[in-house]
Amino acid sequence: MIVPSMLGPVTSYIFEGDPDLSGDTHAIALGGLGEVAFWSRRHGFGFLAPGLATLDMPYILNTAPPPADEQIALDLLNFPAAGIEAFAPDGQPVFDRLVKRLKPLPFGSIYGTTPVPPPLEGTSVEHYVVTEATEWLEAVYTSINITLVDWSREPAELRRVGQPWPKGGPVAAKRGDQP
Repeated sequence: MIVPSMLGPVTSYIFEGDPDLSGDTHAIALGGLGEVAFWSRRHGFGFLAPGLATLDMPYILNTAPPPADEQIALDLLNFPAAGIEAFAPDGQPVFDRLVKRLKPLPFGSIYGTTPVPPPLEGTSVEHYVVTEATEWLEAVYTSINITLVDWSREPAELRRVGQPWPKGGPVAAKRGDQP
């Protein structure tokens, strides 16, 4: 868990101009491989995965999402470890090997890939370094586009973050602020 201001500038950059997430979305947790959990006052829980370049917002289309405390309990506190793992090109998980090779992380740091951004096919353990989270995240998100997804839907891809909804497609549920 983090104080939202820790990633405030990166968050503002990512969501600048987004029709649904700009201005009310804040980072609430940071993973050791650069994953970020977000909270949107209008749309609830979101999970940004740098290795996939996706932002999963499971309630953005839902007209009756679970209450805020239930979303946090289900989607953040019970997030599966496999969901925050990254993989080498050979398909093997990297996190435990990074801890062994690079030691535990100091506060505010992550295991970041070099070069940035991480390639979709994965990154070998030798190409990770301990780096300051905000600097690495800024380098990643100024060089890639993020796809807004809801993995529970088919198709999962909804639109690009920062772009309008496609004409004739789904649009975010209209509702007031959540706590």
